Amino acid sequence: HAPRSRSKPVATLAVAARARRIAKLEASVAALLVQVAQLTAEVERLKPFEARVAVLEAENVALKAENAALKEKLAKSSRNSSKPPSSDGPKEKAERPTKKPTGRAAGGQPGHPKQRRPSELRVPLNDKPVSL
Repeated sequence: HAPRSRSKPVATLAVAARARRIAKLEASVAALLVQVAQLTAEVERLKPFEARVAVLEAENVALKAENAALKEKLAKSSRNSSKPPSSDGPKEKAERPTKKPTGRAAGGQPGHPKQRRPSELRVPLNDKPVSL
């Protein structure tokens, strides 16, 4: 009978340990169920925003495409496309390089006679001279 008395307390301890472990697991499951309920509520709260995000993403794609097209159009000028020069804006004309000063004086060579336009043009129009 001695072996029975020893095995009975060991069996009782094992049952008690299992009961404690089961209680801890049940508490963990209860806590996890609370978290699941909170997360489910949060998902439900965020569902309306999913549609708005999809709309904004579509708008973003459209705006990026429009921006790229406008940048491409802005980069075109008569120099790098078939556009006529008259379609170039004032910025295009301003980009032309200016002449570098040479240090020489303006005008003809010294001692050379001047060539001037006559002050009056004679055109046979009612026999009257036309002045400019």
